[in-house]
Amino acid sequence: MHIHFHVSHDNEQDGLLDRVNRHVGAAVNWLSGPAMSEQERFDRVKAEVQGDKYGYGIL
Repeated sequence: MHIHFHVSHDNEQDGLLDRVNRHVGAAVNWLSGPAMSEQERFDRVKAEVQGDKYGYGIL
């Protein structure tokens, strides 16, 4: 999930919505954690496919 917030960097003239926007963007980035690399994405998809193929997690 990618969310892009356009914010100005001139703190003296920032309005309330600009400050809230900046804090919400920082909170979303903090909650989402670090971005996955291409190798991590590949490994995750591979594990999901193998789980479906071999029935992992099904009782």
